[in-house]
Amino acid sequence: MGPRGRIATFAAFVILLCCYAPAAEQSATKSAPSIDTLISRGDLESAERAVWSALTNNPNDVRALTLLGRIRGLQQRFPEAETLFRRASEIDPKSSDAQSGLARALALQGKTDAATEAYQQAQTLAPGDLQLRAELAQLYRDSGKPQDALSALDSIPAGRLDEHTTLIRLASLIDLRRTDEAIALARSASARSPKLDVDLAGMFVAARLPDPALALLTSAMAAGKQLDRVHYLKGKALLEKNQSAAALASFQKSLALNPKAIDSVVAVAEIYSLQGNHARSFEMMQRALKIDPQSVPTLRHFTVEAMKSGHTSAAAESALQLISRSQSPEDLYLAGAVLLDAKQEENALHALQSYVAARPDDAQGWLAFGLANERLSHTGEATKAYDRSLQLNPNLAESEFHLGLLSKLQNDTSAATRHFERALQIDPRKARAFVEAGKLYLQSGQLPHSLELLQRAESLDPNDYETQYNLGLVLSKLGRVEESKQHIARYFQLYEGKSRQAPASAGTAKNPGF
Repeated sequence: MGPRGRIATFAAFVILLCCYAPAAEQSATKSAPSIDTLISRGDLESAERAVWSALTNNPNDVRALTLLGRIRGLQQRFPEAETLFRRASEIDPKSSDAQSGLARALALQGKTDAATEAYQQAQTLAPGDLQLRAELAQLYRDSGKPQDALSALDSIPAGRLDEHTTLIRLASLIDLRRTDEAIALARSASARSPKLDVDLAGMFVAARLPDPALALLTSAMAAGKQLDRVHYLKGKALLEKNQSAAALASFQKSLALNPKAIDSVVAVAEIYSLQGNHARSFEMMQRALKIDPQSVPTLRHFTVEAMKSGHTSAAAESALQLISRSQSPEDLYLAGAVLLDAKQEENALHALQSYVAARPDDAQGWLAFGLANERLSHTGEATKAYDRSLQLNPNLAESEFHLGLLSKLQNDTSAATRHFERALQIDPRKARAFVEAGKLYLQSGQLPHSLELLQRAESLDPNDYETQYNLGLVLSKLGRVEESKQHIARYFQLYEGKSRQAPASAGTAKNPGF
């Protein structure tokens, strides 16, 4: 599910660490209530000074250790928070506050199994704490265990279920594809609390279930609240029903109400991109990036549209920023590909080297890594990368083609020919392989075969000047002078503005020289 559709994920427990004040426990820390107050006010510096004062007097003060753990959690220093909560729990194994704090700190670090165990222990210590059950249900759901989430929620009395637990239940039912039950639950929740309509609709939109989403949004529209969000979700639902014109109108209504509604800005950009209007899409992504310059997803989308719209410099700059902000292998691959296209081979090489280290079984990644090495004249590394890509996927014509180019560079004509012919077996429409193979046969004097391959290349790409040049050359050698002249004339037409000095050998076509 998308970021809006996924209800409070464990990143939101940073807020819980602040808002959920621990129950009072016996402690020698007389200043504890004032520390709670300071934390709730967000004055973490003063709270930390008070906690350290208590810990100086008693390093084993469980209450003080727990409070410091909360402070570290709010500072997003989760490993330190984990250490503090664990220490408090070891000192007092019966402290539910220490154990629940440990569970949250583990969850915030993505340590799902350990967090689950800690939550279960915390529940044993505080069986009446319904908040812990809800958090455990959320953890199950976020970790792909919706049935366990429902089981955890079933242990909460029906009269004690709040809006948050209702949303968790709905999300779990959707995950389990129990759509009818999910719709029934949403209708019931909407009747009890209409203010939930937007959140409920967002979950159906994220699950690509547009019809129940639209029904809820009709109700939300009548309420007249969060209308910018309502129009955005309506646009997403309409887009799911392939009603792109109506969806675009809905997104534009959202932006008219809130020009900084970044989801709607991005949605409009996506529609323009799908329509092939990458220039307009790029303009919208520029706007999105100004609204939220720190967002990695926005930066990723901006990078793609900058490249597609021909803004190579902007794409390369944003690709470098993407590398600095995200270590996601997919972002490394995207950045590497963009930097290759922008001819920043060294930066591309570093990104792609990290990518293949993270995704060693991705044939396309090894191909891209090979391209970066080849452009930097790292012939040996490029060859290894292409060979690896073909081990993973023997049907990569591009890798065979580039191995042919490297073999040709090393004057291994026989190997080069094999690679080009193999590339053509894989992809009979690869015009460049026909050209390169034709050039090799021209050099070796196999003129009829060379002509056949070059004519195939021309049929696939009649506007390639190198193909025209080599056709002129082979026809000249075959004594078909008039045909040769026609191709050479076409070559000059295509190569207008470039140097016209004769090539040193057949096939370079950089300097025709007739």
